[in-house]
Amino acid sequence: MFDRILVPLDGSHNAYVALSKAEELAKLTHAEIVLLNVVDSDHYATYARDVNYYDVYHQLADVATGMLDHAAEKVKAQGLKVQVVVMEGNPKATIAKAAPKDYGCDLIVIGKSGTNAIERFLTGSTTAYVVRESPVNVLVINDDQDVAVGGY
Repeated sequence: MFDRILVPLDGSHNAYVALSKAEELAKLTHAEIVLLNVVDSDHYATYARDVNYYDVYHQLADVATGMLDHAAEKVKAQGLKVQVVVMEGNPKATIAKAAPKDYGCDLIVIGKSGTNAIERFLTGSTTAYVVRESPVNVLVINDDQDVAVGGY
């Protein structure tokens, strides 16, 4: 049914709820989970003129890797295959198009809402973009307060 499930993580509660659902699907289908965080190059590139963008990217990528590695350990503890991926670019396009293509994902499991309400207001929801633009199936998970985040 599914071979590789892409789960974008941004640190929000809803992203971890989506991961929980992806784990359930992976158990049923024996799929690998690909955990993704996208370092938004559009944002860190506009902070200041004298900033070394290479250093900023690596600092952000290190934080993202730590978050993903922590989640991956929880996934592995359930006997599931998992891969950790940090990519640079526009999160919407990267999640919808680049990551599924680059990592052979046939399903994206994504939370309905993420961490940045102001950005969502100004530029639109990442989830809505992914649903519209992704060439692979997308499962959108609501933030159900009854689902425990399991210590992620």
